[in-house]
Amino acid sequence: MAFLSMRAKGVDLRMRRYSWPFNGKRFIGNKDPDHMEVHDLDNENKNCQIDEINKENVQTFNPDLVHEAQEQGFNGCYWCLRPYHTE
Repeated sequence: MAFLSMRAKGVDLRMRRYSWPFNGKRFIGNKDPDHMEVHDLDNENKNCQIDEINKENVQTFNPDLVHEAQEQGFNGCYWCLRPYHTE
């Protein structure tokens, strides 16, 4: 029911992807050297353009935490991880 009410309010809801290479992970990184950023699929925004990331450039993290991505040099996405966006 919450999904329907939020959709009616114009909120763009996305969901985790369970197929390769996402494998149900919450945080995914784009390891393209020109776009080294991490995305939160539980907070995805249409501006994240997750579907545009080359599948070979998708990186998941273990543990599945934003801090793990940061330790590996990923910048937070402006749209879905703004508190972790530094550039």
